[in-house]
Amino acid sequence: MTFRISLVLLILLTACSNRLPKKNMQTTYRLVTEISEDLKALQKSATRSKAELEIDTETGHFRGRYKSHDFTGKYIIEHTSAGFVKGFFYRVRIEELDRPESRNEEEEAFFEHLSGARRLYIAPDKPGQPAYVTLEISRPDNDKKLVFVKI
Repeated sequence: MTFRISLVLLILLTACSNRLPKKNMQTTYRLVTEISEDLKALQKSATRSKAELEIDTETGHFRGRYKSHDFTGKYIIEHTSAGFVKGFFYRVRIEELDRPESRNEEEEAFFEHLSGARRLYIAPDKPGQPAYVTLEISRPDNDKKLVFVKI
């Protein structure tokens, strides 16, 4: 009897574990100029985005596209916060960035910001069932942040 119960539990647990979302799934974020309170305006801004970014917060690997240029790279994650009220802080430093040659100052500034980043902040708009999640990439020598959103 104990063997049968154990066997049934093992089968159920195996079946359920395959349906759980993977913890380190990559997520695509889109660059926006500002976070709007109006979700439709935010969605419109995200669809017109010049850049998109996928990042694996477990390994630090990322890839993306700026206009028509693909790029890849890896951050070394030095520290992760315990998860404050709504989000997580990641202290990072760049290990590698494979990018195309910049065509203008705007592209160069974007890639310089990615390569000089020291902090990532990932947060939903509200706990529970968020409408969107923001990713802020900041540098210590610059007050400007790259703000991405996943809707």
